[in-house]
Amino acid sequence: MLTYPQKTSISILGITFLSSVAFPALANPSQFYQALAKTQKGDHSLAIKDLEILGSQLRERGDLINAYRSEATSILINYDLNSDQYAVPSTSIKGLYNRPNWYIFDSCWSNNGDGFSGGSCEFGIGWMQPPTKTKNFGGVIILTNRLSPNLSKGDINGFLDAVVIPKLKSNETVISSCESANSFGKKQNVLALTTFNSKLNKYTKIRQAWYPNIQMKRLQPIDAKRVTCPPPYDPEG
Repeated sequence: MLTYPQKTSISILGITFLSSVAFPALANPSQFYQALAKTQKGDHSLAIKDLEILGSQLRERGDLINAYRSEATSILINYDLNSDQYAVPSTSIKGLYNRPNWYIFDSCWSNNGDGFSGGSCEFGIGWMQPPTKTKNFGGVIILTNRLSPNLSKGDINGFLDAVVIPKLKSNETVISSCESANSFGKKQNVLALTTFNSKLNKYTKIRQAWYPNIQMKRLQPIDAKRVTCPPPYDPEG
């Protein structure tokens, strides 16, 4: 199942603004979100099947970005249900199993729209690069919500949204500690696809950015020109 380690504690002020950034229109967006909605009812297996079928149909039509989105999300829903089947033996500690290397990060997101949470983890965000039939993308960012605990499998998550990360360029990564000013001029934290300059020890050339809008239960694209990302945190610095 997805868990949300508390590696970051950043609060967001204000309300998100709607962006005028051009964003590729989804083919069959209703089918994708109808599949995700089934996870809210506990029908995760059916959601997986629907997304696999949708991904295959979109791939045949040549709509690769949305085929990848469906394929990757179906794998992540299955991971949420059956994480043990993806576990990788530790190379350093015998008997210890780790997440697969395509599971990049996840974090709690608060239920009141104020950003990263150290509390109940009612919502979560994550960046993953699961193996899919459709290639040449940089993974997906997902927005999830925690459902009622399952006595046999522990906490189960519902899936609310997913956005595709384009193929990464040299030194590019996704980080979740960037900031952008909303329409009221207040700061809000966002996720950004950005380049890290090791010589300058800072993130530069922000290509895309998204805001997890809890009220709308969607990942909103925002204007990358209005986003700044702080230098990486060095605990020994």
